[in-house]
Amino acid sequence: MGTKTVPSYHQENMAMTHAVPVDMTANALIACTYDVIHNKSKDTKIYNYTSNNNPITFYEGCMIATKNKITGVFTKNYYWNVIKMFILMYLPFMFMDVFRFFTRQKLKYLRLYKKINQFLDAIYYFFNKPLFVDNDNLENIWDSLSQRDKELVPFNLRVIDWKDYFNNVPYGIEKYMGIKMKF
Repeated sequence: MGTKTVPSYHQENMAMTHAVPVDMTANALIACTYDVIHNKSKDTKIYNYTSNNNPITFYEGCMIATKNKITGVFTKNYYWNVIKMFILMYLPFMFMDVFRFFTRQKLKYLRLYKKINQFLDAIYYFFNKPLFVDNDNLENIWDSLSQRDKELVPFNLRVIDWKDYFNNVPYGIEKYMGIKMKF
């Protein structure tokens, strides 16, 4: 979520993020593939990969990643969020488009505002509803692996230090995506 663009975000409760590092996801996929090939079964297995056993909320992850600098972005009051979005985002975007109109430039900011709102509406459900995802099949694979296999393809989310992980997220975004993260 772009904290420089979105001045407010309505969050009702502390729902889990279900965050998983991409490298561990790739390892879990390798282990699932091995399990499907090795344990040929006529039953279809579902392999979910989620941090149920070592949960962290979206809010906690954001606070760690931004070093507590975006506490004012989150609000539990829906109406206060609407007011903040209108005053701090809609009105400036509208004035920028009015300026662009009078300078005969293509209007873009209200269209951008609409897209941002659509995105926030799409993620709202997942950031505000407590979702529990069964990941027993993948946990069983992890428990059945030899020590050597666990070292070759680590994907145990129970041992992740989320504080360390989310402290490094901004640096990873800067390094691999080229987006400068300033909070």
